[in-house]
Amino acid sequence: PLTSGWETDRWTLFVDVSNHDINGTTAKAMVDTRGPNVHYWTNDEIGLRLHGDIAEDGTMATYSGSIVFADSSCKVGDKKEGTVTIDGEELNYSIEIAGVEDVTVPAGTFANCLKVTFLIYPSADLSSNYGYETIWLAENVGFVKAEADEDAESEIFVDAGDTRQLL
Repeated sequence: PLTSGWETDRWTLFVDVSNHDINGTTAKAMVDTRGPNVHYWTNDEIGLRLHGDIAEDGTMATYSGSIVFADSSCKVGDKKEGTVTIDGEELNYSIEIAGVEDVTVPAGTFANCLKVTFLIYPSADLSSNYGYETIWLAENVGFVKAEADEDAESEIFVDAGDTRQLL
């Protein structure tokens, strides 16, 4: 989904056709039309990785390291945990390949979507204080659905307690 020209019909995410240098890595900008948020991604031999973002106030935050959401060797049940520093704050993250599911949204039914759950939380806190976001990715389509529980703090793809889906 992170190829130039990838756009969705009435969905809230699209990928800029330009390349961006993030700490020496060429990334694509995924623009989130909920607001002025922009996220910088790569999809390469290391995997689908998030490298940084531009916040609502226009400031750019590049991460020390990247957050790997999935890679070519991932399988259902795999869980990745790590630490990343964003704007000087050390954050922990936990990402799990939760399954492969058929997903029906207003745009139709998408077979064999990769289901990924994740949370990002301050290193000084317990992960149990924070909720998960879940995303479903369809091959050759990209984001099909995203939802977050009431306690989700990261709100990368969807606000806490909300669901977004391809229309």
